[in-house]
Amino acid sequence: MAIVQQLARPTMDQLGRCRESVEELHRLCSFEMLPAGDHLDLDWAPDPLMRLGRLTSITAAAEAAISKALSDSIEVNPAYREHQDTIWGHPVTYLEQDDVAEVASGLAAIDAPAVIGGLPRWNRRINSRLFDGQKASDPKHYLLQHLAALRTFYSEAAQAGRAVVLWWD
Repeated sequence: MAIVQQLARPTMDQLGRCRESVEELHRLCSFEMLPAGDHLDLDWAPDPLMRLGRLTSITAAAEAAISKALSDSIEVNPAYREHQDTIWGHPVTYLEQDDVAEVASGLAAIDAPAVIGGLPRWNRRINSRLFDGQKASDPKHYLLQHLAALRTFYSEAAQAGRAVVLWWD
């Protein structure tokens, strides 16, 4: 079973309930709390997206926006670590609406086609450095597609004044 990163954009009230109740957080992580359009499955793209800086001319600000979008967050409810359906070592985390707006702005400033297009010609070394040995049939398209989805997801969350919750499933 593959472990993939999931994102959801709850309201601040829904996030508050998740912070107080393991059951509410489980509803969110079980895709029961929000409509499908408020979830994003990033597959295994987060690690390769965060490694882009090693191989491209991505700016430090762009690299920071990607990192914050995918990993720089606060744990929602530490008690959820004991829940039978959680993945130990990957806590459920969140960004509040101000951080979401900051990330959305940073992601919007990335010229994704230029960044992804700046990747060197595909070879085993590049595959190893970006994808940690996993293979994508069209790596540039895969990264471009997931970076665009991440940018849209955060933009819509910021416009709606939502938080973003992240977890591995």
